Amino acid sequence: MYKMHEENNKEVVHPTTSKKNISISKAIIIAGVIIALAILLTQSSVGREQALIDATAQIAGGGGSGSGLLNGVTSDDFSRGAKNPKITIVEFSDFGCSFCSSFHPTLRDIINKYPDDIAWVYRHLPFRNNEAALAAECVGQELGDEAFWKYSDKLFANYPDITNDLMVSEAIGLGFKNEKDFWACQSSENVAKGVQADAAEARLIGATGTPHSIILTKDGRTFPLRGASSFEQVDQIVSVLLNQ
Repeated sequence: MYKMHEENNKEVVHPTTSKKNISISKAIIIAGVIIALAILLTQSSVGREQALIDATAQIAGGGGSGSGLLNGVTSDDFSRGAKNPKITIVEFSDFGCSFCSSFHPTLRDIINKYPDDIAWVYRHLPFRNNEAALAAECVGQELGDEAFWKYSDKLFANYPDITNDLMVSEAIGLGFKNEKDFWACQSSENVAKGVQADAAEARLIGATGTPHSIILTKDGRTFPLRGASSFEQVDQIVSVLLNQ
């Protein structure tokens, strides 16, 4: 049973432009399940077979039917973990989401377990706390990946008490000169566009709540993972994919 915040079409971030109007089909979910079952037939170990059965159940129940529409990972993404990963986990998350705050350390532990094999990419889907999304995007754009992840770790660790004072003090601690510079950055057009672009992409792939993640393999397969799965569940899926 996955845990996530669903929004029922309630939106806080409104992308200013959209070049696509795509109807997302359930066929992609079915295709994902067929792929997983095909992989299952190649496994010789009973343990691996069961792990892939469980992984398939996650895929079939996880939604994310538009995962084939996911944008590729670029240098503009906030990435953590392996530099040349075998697997990349793209997570759409919200600093105002309780399930996201519990899932954040899960993915951090996964990265720590597989430092040379897995990368974690963070993208915004701020249903509840757009201000914190803008703050983190600002820190990332101005100070880079390492600062972004330190800042995000701190915000999630303080959920639900993510105050303006916390956002400012942590930003200054990471390199901003003063509060004025931080708020000027947070309200900039580039920062707003960064958050809006992520949220627009999330809508395009069919994300209706947070956290919403896509597991990408190096050969291009996608495995949607909906909600705050446990460390054991995520570890089971990625370990099977890594050991094929």
